[in-house]
Amino acid sequence: APAANAKRVQVTPEGTLQWEGEGVTLNKFLARLSDYQSSAGSNGSQLIVKGDAVRFPQLNWVLDEARKAGITSLIVESDSEPDSSGPSLWF
Repeated sequence: APAANAKRVQVTPEGTLQWEGEGVTLNKFLARLSDYQSSAGSNGSQLIVKGDAVRFPQLNWVLDEARKAGITSLIVESDSEPDSSGPSLWF
């Protein structure tokens, strides 16, 4: 179950991002991610990332930035899959 302090991010098929239902730029997403991680404290940070019918590289970017920010828990709800002809992706 999602944590009480979990934040929700939506990746849209058009390639845009929403943070808690509000459209955000990439820079604003990164700033909110950093602020959230900094304020999460001992409870840890949990990000719920949704993205149906999105291109995998867009979804992967969000996941990678969450990892780099130190997010402690990720829940991913998506039907997106990596393109088998593309490069391998490492987390």
